[in-house]
Amino acid sequence: MKKLNVIKTAGIVLAACLFATSGVVNAAEVTNYEVKAGDNLQSIAIKNGLSISQLMELNGSIVNPDLIYTGDSIKISGNKSAKKVNKSNKMGAKANASTTGYAHPLNMPGAPVSSEFGYRQDPTGMSGTQHDGIDLAVASGTPVYAVKSGTVVEAGFHYSAGNYVIIKHQNGQYTYYFHLSSINTYTGQQVGQLTHIGNVGTTGYSTGSHLHFGISSALWSGFENPRNYVAF
Repeated sequence: MKKLNVIKTAGIVLAACLFATSGVVNAAEVTNYEVKAGDNLQSIAIKNGLSISQLMELNGSIVNPDLIYTGDSIKISGNKSAKKVNKSNKMGAKANASTTGYAHPLNMPGAPVSSEFGYRQDPTGMSGTQHDGIDLAVASGTPVYAVKSGTVVEAGFHYSAGNYVIIKHQNGQYTYYFHLSSINTYTGQQVGQLTHIGNVGTTGYSTGSHLHFGISSALWSGFENPRNYVAF
């Protein structure tokens, strides 16, 4: 009987597929991950520099990320170029940040990350399993900064996000700062990069003092992995 996985372990299996056409053999490298006891989809994604959605796109048979089993083979790339992209993503966003111009929201690279972007177990029973940002676990009162210049489009209280700020940037992207203990800005304010906009807290649906930081391509939708832009 297959065993449902709930925690993280490692294991990678490489498989090569050969196709013969008109007497010519073409080799296409396929990288598969063999699920081990203790794995879950989030741990596999993080380990291989992917998001949950990317894994599910590569594996059309996965319709419920909760249901993966020991012995399953999960595709993590389909060709050499994809493997190179995965490797560069896994190395972190430091190089990306140098080209995108996004600062760290706490001005504190290396601050502990308590929850990554993507699928996760719901920590409060009310937050949902899709995590649209990255959580930084630091002390209440720690200053929070705008990662890039822009206009504050929302600043207030939300039952889930708690005290929050949303900034729209000139490139059309939005950044989100949730669970603040206090807000140090207002809707309509023009802010520069590293403007102090609030302080870390634990308001709204929260299990402890932290900053939830997010990036999206549209207001409250189109969320992306912040690691693609910010060096954490």
